[in-house]
Amino acid sequence: MPIYEVELPLPARGDEEPHVEFVGLVPPGQTIQRPAPTEWLRSYVEPEPVQIEFLDSAGRRWSRDEQGTLSRSE
Repeated sequence: MPIYEVELPLPARGDEEPHVEFVGLVPPGQTIQRPAPTEWLRSYVEPEPVQIEFLDSAGRRWSRDEQGTLSRSE
């Protein structure tokens, strides 16, 4: 099943406002890749998993953390 309203929370430093990258729809079995923000490229040697939030086809909101743990959001 596709996932909807996929959001990628971007980390903020210090007093910066947190930002969210909106991905939208991800079809079943597909991977969406986006270029990393420049700030990330300076701090990471290899790509790492990041937190995402999304809505499933039944309208339930989910969050997947950096370790891959999936949890239902209210």
